[in-house]
Amino acid sequence: MVIRERFTRGFVAGTIAGAVSSLADYLSHLLGIVELPYVEWAAVLLYGHRLRNIGEAIIAQLGQLFFSGLLGVGFAYLLRAIDTEDYRFKGAVYGITVWFSAHVIAKLFRVTELIPVGPDTLLSDLVTAGIFGLVLAEILQRMEKRMEA
Repeated sequence: MVIRERFTRGFVAGTIAGAVSSLADYLSHLLGIVELPYVEWAAVLLYGHRLRNIGEAIIAQLGQLFFSGLLGVGFAYLLRAIDTEDYRFKGAVYGITVWFSAHVIAKLFRVTELIPVGPDTLLSDLVTAGIFGLVLAEILQRMEKRMEA
């Protein structure tokens, strides 16, 4: 299936990239590296508290994926404004920029449920943000090539 509309391509790519980075984040959490997984971030931002039950976890995960989709839309339109060479590098930079911005905003607004986090969590978040950006860029590039074919 070829998706011709940029907004939809970005949303689909962002949602898929969000799912992949969430899986990597869950793995880091299971391994004891991450103390605050992305789904907990979504829960705090949506509910004002950390997860309390499976229902909240499902809704928070859907919220996180929706946000990832919106990030994909932003990246799809950003690529119109900049050179489309080196998609993956630009995707990784974009993902890491979003990660950095989210941590800075949480600290600026003193979202106490999200701070402080240790260096292991920060490093893991950096890696999964890079994964998000790489997957986002790769999927968008493949969608672009399908349109051209």
